[in-house]
Parts: sequence; C-alpha cells; structure tokens
Amino acid sequence: MKLNKTPTIRPETAPEHHKARWWRLHVMRLSIDQLAERTGYSPRTIYLMELGCTAHGQKIKPWVWQRYKRACAAVHLDHTSKFDWDAV
Repeated sequence: MKLNKTPTIRPETAPEHHKARWWRLHVMRLSIDQLAERTGYSPRTIYLMELGCTAHGQKIKPWVWQRYKRACAAVHLDHTSKFDWDAV
C-alpha cells in the first residue's frame, strides 16, 4: 500500500518546502513536469525544492527560496490576481 506523503492539512508553521508542494498539488493541481514547463526550473530542481534540500543534502538558502517563490508566483498570477502560500 502506497502512502500519500502530502499533508492534507497545511499548518501555518509548516516548512517552506511543504508549503511549496501543497501549493503545487492542491492549489495549482500541477505535476512536477507541468510546473517545470511553466517556471523554467528542471523537474529535478522542483523535486529537490519540495524535499527542502540541495542535491548535496544541504538546506536550501533563503535567497533560493525567494527566487523559486517568485517563479511560482508568476505561474499563479496567470490564474488569479493574488499570490501568497500562507493565505491560500
């Protein structure tokens, strides 16, 4: 039996990588490949961002999150006029 690793309820104190995955799956309803096509990030990079670490196992730096969040905001703004992971 395969367990769903995505939390159904996203607490406000969740780490950024959980919010990013929740937003992609539950708000935008996009696969990793679809988000990659719209943001310009590779599927592997999106996968790692949603894991919360780099390919070398290091924590993702805040400026990297800011850049990634801006790319996701651009995708979100194509569908709505407001973007905020915490307010969704």
